Amino acid sequence: MTIKDKKVFQFKVSLECSKPLIWRRILIPEDASFFDLHMAIQDSMGWLDYHLHCFYISQKRTTMPIIVRLPNPEFDDDGIGIVLDERLEKIASHFNRSIKQCKYEYDFGDGWSHTVLFENELPLDINVKYPQCLAGKNACPPEDSGGIWGYEDKLKILNNPKHPEYKEVLEWFCIDEPSEFDPAEFDLNEIEFRDTDESLKEYMKRSYPSENKTDCVSYPRSKTDEVLDTQHHGCLFGIGMVHRPIRTQRVSSTSQSNCRGIRTSLSNKSDSSERIALLMQKNLPRMGRWEIAQRADPITEKTFGKDLALILNLVVHEESYFILNTYVSPPAEEGSVVKVLLEAISNNSALPNIVLTKDKKIFAELESIAGSLDFKVLLVNKLKASPQIFRDMTRLLG
Repeated sequence: MTIKDKKVFQFKVSLECSKPLIWRRILIPEDASFFDLHMAIQDSMGWLDYHLHCFYISQKRTTMPIIVRLPNPEFDDDGIGIVLDERLEKIASHFNRSIKQCKYEYDFGDGWSHTVLFENELPLDINVKYPQCLAGKNACPPEDSGGIWGYEDKLKILNNPKHPEYKEVLEWFCIDEPSEFDPAEFDLNEIEFRDTDESLKEYMKRSYPSENKTDCVSYPRSKTDEVLDTQHHGCLFGIGMVHRPIRTQRVSSTSQSNCRGIRTSLSNKSDSSERIALLMQKNLPRMGRWEIAQRADPITEKTFGKDLALILNLVVHEESYFILNTYVSPPAEEGSVVKVLLEAISNNSALPNIVLTKDKKIFAELESIAGSLDFKVLLVNKLKASPQIFRDMTRLLG
C-alpha cells in the first residue's frame, strides 16, 4: 500500500450520560493499534491515564462482546469470551466493516464509559501529524470524581454556597471560587498527544517488572521524609515520586544520583544568592515546564484555621506529573518559594525552561531569580498537574 492509498479514521468519542455532552472528534491512521486509539482518547479528552481501561466490541448473534485491552498478569480471562491484546490488534480489523462503534471504559471504579463512534474514512495527509483532534465540547471531569453522577453532584454543590459540603468541594477542586473551574471549557490548542511507544514501555515496566529493567526514578526515603510525614502529614508525596504512572519522567543516571529525597528547608540556612551562584557555575540540562503551587495543609487548617495552617509547597514537572520537590513551611515564612525551587534544581540536577504559577506573589518572588538562572516565569490562570496532586493529597489525608 502506498502513502497515497493510506486512510485515516474519524471517530467521535462521547462520555456517556454527560449533560451537556462531553465529546471529542479525532483522526487516527487506519493502521493504528487499539493502544494507539486508547492514548488518543486519553489525550484528547483530558484524562491522565491513571487507571485501567478496556474496549468492548459487540458481536453478532451473541451478547458476549470482544474485549480488547492490555495484558495484565492479575486478570483471569477464563470464561469471559474473546480477549484480544490491544497492542497488536489494529483498528482497521474491526471498524469500517460491520462495526461502526464500540465502548471504551476508563477507571473501573468510577466507570467512565465512552461511546467511540466511527464517522468517516478519509485520505491520509502526509503534512498532518496524527492523531489529531478536530473539535470537542466541554471540560473533562477531574480524575477520581466519582463517575459522572459524582461529578455532577460536585458541580451542583459548587453552585450552592449554602450547601454543607460547599467548602469541602472547593477544597477538593483546589480552587477558592467556583468561577475558577469552568465545566464548559474546551481549548483545542491545549491538546497534546503523547508518544505512544514511550507510554507502552512504561506500562510494560510496571506490569512485568521482573522481565524489564527500568530506568524510572525510584529514590530511597530519608529520615527527614519520615519526620515530615509524621509531624506535618502534608508530605505524603515525596520528590522522585511520579504521581501519574504512565507519565513517568525519565532522567539521567547523573540526575538520579543527586536526588536524595525531601530536603527540609527549615534546617537549611544557606543564603539563596550563594546557592544561585553555585548553580550558575554548573552546566545543567533543561527539563521543560515546571509548576509551582502552594496550598494550606488540610490537617493544620482544620485544627488552627486557614491563617495559621502550615503551607504545602509543590514543584512538579507539568507534562509528566513528576514531583520535583515538596516542602512544608510556616505560614509567615519569607522566601519559601525560592528555597523550594532552588532545592528542586539542586536535587534533580536540572533547570526549568519555564516555571508556571497562578499566584501573583509566587510570580514576583521567582521573577527576582529568573534572570540569573535563565528561565522564564509565566503567570497563568490555570495549572495542569498541581491541582490533581493536591486533590489526591487531600483525599488521602481526609
